Amino acid sequence: QKAKLTDTTDCVIMEISPDGKSSCVVGLFREGDELPTEVGSVKFTAKNLAAVSLGDVCEVEYLNLTKDERLYQARFKKFRPDKNPFDCLLDGNLRRVNKTVNEKENR
Repeated sequence: QKAKLTDTTDCVIMEISPDGKSSCVVGLFREGDELPTEVGSVKFTAKNLAAVSLGDVCEVEYLNLTKDERLYQARFKKFRPDKNPFDCLLDGNLRRVNKTVNEKENR
């Protein structure tokens, strides 16, 4: 069985259902920025989508952060009403792509 090691981060809801489907665009703030940087999208159940508002914080599970700063295989875990959106930072603590693994897989 193949094991995938995932991590989680808190993200800010930037856009709700942009494609008419049950997904939201999520983002993270760079230190000092007033607006978050888009890092991906996550799908929601109809119940969760009805409860979401712009600026809400949610916990997102992901495999890694790509070179172009996108969360790879991002999935909604839960809402985080206890978190401040400005604490959701795009920083060095996020799991990055492991170059040596990717180089071996692409051979």
